Amino acid sequence: MVKHLLILTILSMGFNARAQAQPTAHQWLLTGGINLRSNTTSDDGNQNSNAGVSISPAVGYFLTDHFAVGLGGGLGAGRAENTISDVYGNNPSKNTRTYSSYTLNVFGRYYARLTDHTAFTATLAPGFGRSRDKSEMEGSAYSYNNFEFKRSSLGVSLTPGFSWFPTSRVSLDVTAGNLGYFRSKGTNPNRPETTNSSWNASLSLLNLGVGASLFFGGGQ
Repeated sequence: MVKHLLILTILSMGFNARAQAQPTAHQWLLTGGINLRSNTTSDDGNQNSNAGVSISPAVGYFLTDHFAVGLGGGLGAGRAENTISDVYGNNPSKNTRTYSSYTLNVFGRYYARLTDHTAFTATLAPGFGRSRDKSEMEGSAYSYNNFEFKRSSLGVSLTPGFSWFPTSRVSLDVTAGNLGYFRSKGTNPNRPETTNSSWNASLSLLNLGVGASLFFGGGQ
């Protein structure tokens, strides 16, 4: 009888732990994601390829159940190639672009509970960033296409996502792009300094990001 009571107690504790697999007030959040981009197209002698990777670690604190604030950042790099030939497939020229970037931001993230183990998330992140974009043309007389462009920016982004909680301490996270507004200033040795503002919408499975989060503290 005692043995059966112990088994029922352990099962009940395990069930309750699983049933409460959602973030609560005063927990800490350690999270990070990776975004991979890769695509290749070919059309009438033109070949285009684009590949890149970015990572975005962050740490936060839950002020209330389901809402955290914190600090985050990001590092990114990529390479794009565009090869152009004449109508006979001759005299190809190749333009190679390499780019890199980093960002620093503060963020607020809300978890909208769907079930005990799933939630939609929305992350609002004002921040600062710098990027470098370098282009080199080979096999072409149009050397003016070569440039090195450096840009600094201020902006804010809204990133929707989805989280699955296998336990109360871990979530697996998926995002698919973001919405954002950015004001930037760029410098190019061959052109005057430029300043512009833009809205950005990159909600697409082509911008799929995956990550994981750890939750600790909070008395659980």
